[in-house]
Amino acid sequence: MGRIVGKEELRKEIKAAIRKLQPKLQISERQDGFELTGEFDVMIEGECLKTYQISCHITQDYKTSEPHVYELGGDIPQDGSRHTFVSGRCCLGAPWEWKLFPQQNSVEKFLKLRMQSYFFSQVYFEEEGTWPFGDLDHGKQGIIQSIAHKIQVNPTKEAVEAGLKALEKPKKYNWAQLSLTHPGLVQSRKTVGPNLARKLR
Repeated sequence: MGRIVGKEELRKEIKAAIRKLQPKLQISERQDGFELTGEFDVMIEGECLKTYQISCHITQDYKTSEPHVYELGGDIPQDGSRHTFVSGRCCLGAPWEWKLFPQQNSVEKFLKLRMQSYFFSQVYFEEEGTWPFGDLDHGKQGIIQSIAHKIQVNPTKEAVEAGLKALEKPKKYNWAQLSLTHPGLVQSRKTVGPNLARKLR
């Protein structure tokens, strides 16, 4: 279980974040946290590209359990083609990305990075027909693809497992030789050390 944030501490954090970033959102209390509802503005350089009607459930263990977001206005098809689950919940990205460094997670970070990126991508897709930050499958394959992108290997289970094994125990491998066959993996050592590789496995 992840860190549990006190109700009042979480309330203050949410209020500060929405006041700064999304002042149209309203906050209401739930048994295990809070619900944000209302208008979410997709902002780029001070300009509002589009406004979505949303709800966002933030629990007291949100630092390790990513908040659930729903688009309520019917602007995003809920047929799986636009990164939504069958339940209607928005797929904001690979779940491991949020859980990786829980101590760095905050409500402001969630609104500014996870939610803003998701809804900007939806606006971009409506206009251009492509995803600005790439496109991952749902489920296990999507997780494999996202980790493969992080460590710069082929998006297969075998390649990801081998790459993470090498990054976790670098002293057992000939990196000069690997630089000839897997230059991307070698490059990823700058950002993926043994501890992070262990978490990703």
